[in-house]
Amino acid sequence: MESKMNKNRRLLNVGLILLVLIVAYVYQLAFTVHVGFSVQNGTMQITTPSDEVYTIYNEQILSIELMEGLDYGEPLDSQTTGGVQYGTWSNSLWKSYFLCVSQKIDTCIAITTSDEVVVFNYESEDATRSLYIAINQVLAEPTEQ
Repeated sequence: MESKMNKNRRLLNVGLILLVLIVAYVYQLAFTVHVGFSVQNGTMQITTPSDEVYTIYNEQILSIELMEGLDYGEPLDSQTTGGVQYGTWSNSLWKSYFLCVSQKIDTCIAITTSDEVVVFNYESEDATRSLYIAINQVLAEPTEQ
């Protein structure tokens, strides 16, 4: 009888541990913040955690660089939400630029336009690299006149 109670107690403990792990995982998924990115009608949009949309016009793009370990510099007018830093920053490369990056991702994309510099990353190191390749492919396609 006692061994059956011990077995039931162990099963109950295992069940509680699994429940706690599942709740922690769901909580993490629900509160993980990412940088949004979309392409439409000759523009690229970066969406910040506060749902502000930053638009880049494809025809104004002068260069795109994939960068790792970039020193972001100092925030000028910036916020941090859920591990994502975004807003206006300044560093030794650019006097003032728009930044929207997850602090967990070391790789970023820097887009220089005729008016500004925009630095961002997307979901993960690999996703940022893949997005960099995709952006270059989109920009290499001839535009319709």
